[in-house]
Amino acid sequence: MPTMMNKIKQELKEAKKDMEEVVKEVKKEAKGYCPKENAKKAESIPQIGWQEALKEHATGDIIMHHGTGTNSRNMQKAMGCYYSHTAMLLRSPPKDILQLYKVEDCPSDTYVWEVTAQVKGTRIVPWLKWIAAETERNGDKYIYVWRHLTGISSQAQATIYTEVRNLESLEYEKSQMQMIKALVHANDNDDMSSAFCSEGVAHIYKKAGLLPSAVITSNQTTADFSHYYSNADLGDQLQQGSLAPEVRVNVKNIQWPPA
Repeated sequence: MPTMMNKIKQELKEAKKDMEEVVKEVKKEAKGYCPKENAKKAESIPQIGWQEALKEHATGDIIMHHGTGTNSRNMQKAMGCYYSHTAMLLRSPPKDILQLYKVEDCPSDTYVWEVTAQVKGTRIVPWLKWIAAETERNGDKYIYVWRHLTGISSQAQATIYTEVRNLESLEYEKSQMQMIKALVHANDNDDMSSAFCSEGVAHIYKKAGLLPSAVITSNQTTADFSHYYSNADLGDQLQQGSLAPEVRVNVKNIQWPPA
């Protein structure tokens, strides 16, 4: 028993040291973060109207936004990115998926799939409803961007839907260590026992064959999904299809329910 206890103590000591090193690296990365410069970059991104975006929405499209809450600002600083959340669009998904997630039909037939702390897991929300809620929650400084996915196979799309079904009961990330490590790509393997927002989307992309098998999904942050804020844009790593650079979408005056 003493030998086992000594082993446990040693492992805990090493884990603490590991955590301290990772936190030190994250603080180093965040030191040069300039909110004003990042905001200027976001504001310089090309912008389109939401009606135009809605016409082109496709399953697998990536959406990200700039949250204005304290937790969102902390994540933005740690990532060096103006966005704090990643989600994925579903266009005309199979009805059984909507039933599984207990979602009402939406006239636009476009939905947001996300892993979020708000419900401590996954959910699907009609896009118009999601945008209306986030705009109200984040205020006038809210910025929403969209990356359009094109050219994927029917098999890849089918796999996306399969994984959305499989992840219905997925819980929001429980490991603070894993989230901190992701900021400096220090996780050694995929861990989907629970997941944070961008990790869930990366997992689906990998399962669908869009991302290489070597990509560790537990290291993929919102910044990695950005064309403008990432040092290694995941869009450049796709094995099929094309992910357009993000564009800002003017989402003002969206109402739910639709008039």
